[in-house]
Amino acid sequence: MRLALLLVLCCACTTRLAAQVVVVNPGIQAAGIDRERIINILLGRVTTWADGTPTIVIVSLEASADHAIDELLGRDTDRLLRGWKRLVYAGAGAMPTTARSNAEAIQLVARLPGAMVLLPLTADAPGCRIVPLAGAKR
Repeated sequence: MRLALLLVLCCACTTRLAAQVVVVNPGIQAAGIDRERIINILLGRVTTWADGTPTIVIVSLEASADHAIDELLGRDTDRLLRGWKRLVYAGAGAMPTTARSNAEAIQLVARLPGAMVLLPLTADAPGCRIVPLAGAKR
């Protein structure tokens, strides 16, 4: 009985953990990428990478990317973009670039120095570096 209960609890916990990756421009050094820095970049609190390169946030409007954002930040894409609008209005930032799909977001990241996008686990990101993120909602 206890084993069954433990198994159910383990399954419930693992379903909350979504595999998320940050796809970054290949010019970004992997040493400066960690979970907290990505959270702060997505929230507009950090505007440069560890090497001083300005960050460019790309937001994919695809549902799977919305889920990855929600799992990491505890807010959906619409709420994230509303927060960015407040930053822009206050003169403290520039709106993230939006992409209609994950594939389009990856293309933008490959082309723009300093760019990054948060996506669900992906195996294919030509011209980019993929950095896995561990953990779920804060």
